[in-house]
Amino acid sequence: MKRMLWLVVLLSLLVASGVSAQTGTLSPDQIAQIAQSVVEIGALKQGQVVGIGSGTIVSPDGLIFTNRHVVEGSDDFLILILQDPSEPPVESFLASVVGVSETIDFALLQIDRDLDGNQINTASLNLPTIPLASERARLGENISVFGYPGLSEGYLVYTTGTISGVQNESLNGQRVAGWYNTDAEISPGNSGGTVVNQNGEYIGIPTAVRAENTTGGRLGGITPLPAILAELGVTAQEINAGQVGNEQIAAAPAVSGSDPELLTGVTLDYTLDPNYGIYDLAAGFEPDPFTLDVIAGGDIDTSTLNLGDQCVGRATAQPDVRLNWSGSSQLLRIFFQAANANGDTALLVNDPQGNWYCNDDSGSGNLNPVVDLENPVEGQYDIWIASGGADTEGTLEITEQANVGP
Repeated sequence: MKRMLWLVVLLSLLVASGVSAQTGTLSPDQIAQIAQSVVEIGALKQGQVVGIGSGTIVSPDGLIFTNRHVVEGSDDFLILILQDPSEPPVESFLASVVGVSETIDFALLQIDRDLDGNQINTASLNLPTIPLASERARLGENISVFGYPGLSEGYLVYTTGTISGVQNESLNGQRVAGWYNTDAEISPGNSGGTVVNQNGEYIGIPTAVRAENTTGGRLGGITPLPAILAELGVTAQEINAGQVGNEQIAAAPAVSGSDPELLTGVTLDYTLDPNYGIYDLAAGFEPDPFTLDVIAGGDIDTSTLNLGDQCVGRATAQPDVRLNWSGSSQLLRIFFQAANANGDTALLVNDPQGNWYCNDDSGSGNLNPVVDLENPVEGQYDIWIASGGADTEGTLEITEQANVGP
């Protein structure tokens, strides 16, 4: 009898533990409702899609929060809205940039035209929105991430995780959360998308992913809502209540203009941790080629750094990839293949002796860049993949074979 009693207690604890593990997750109905406000953004340049990102509708008249790096280098934006979570989003509107932050990775888009380019009455749109959270996220809090990563073939992807780090910063005289780290999966194309708390309230923008090859560690980065609100000079309650128009938001001192500005006076820094990890390769490595999916682009206009005529495009301050090379080889070829045929990218490589090697186009109409290193010396090579337009998804490849290239 006593044994039976302990068995009942144990089963009760296991059931309670299972319920607790589920606490904080969104229901299918909540997921479906939030998904209606998560948009796919096609970054256009002269009518051609040059990049893909995500965004969140925060007002019924079509104001969209996204990352600055999603809109940089593009002249127009195609907005795709979800009608069925089991189908890709549908091309619905065109939008314009109405504001870009100069201090955080944040931009504002406004839906303003139909697909034919005709102006629309935005007040009549009545689009679904997500309520903004009035409280900052806390360490250990459960979160959900929505977006359109390139690996999903155009379908919305929903992932979950926790807030694994909170970093405070001073913005416009306020001490606010300036960055969240998360263990939730964030993939290329998710940039600019939606992060919500366990109540389905908007808490920030999935912005970056950092990987470390030695341990396999991987953390995502989120631009927090408190930082966005500090930049705009408004509160979540004001936006939720419809008390702030997009003109007032776009006129905030921290955002400027309709033409995103690139950061200047900043350099590429090989001492910083790389975006996509550190990799050790030796002569004769297998498999050859080595491949890695990355996103080309960033905030820094590399053409202003006087590194050479081929060192062009926008990149992050930190390298995208660090290669520790050893052994003797006649050739080490590094190249990038954009997922989109219209993606215009450049490669910038700093070798162990501090020399720069750059390439914009590999020739014959091929916009994919190639850097050939003959008889490469042993040591650390830092690699940046810059984008000439919007952030560009693609594959970085490294090979010793002269007949392998883009």
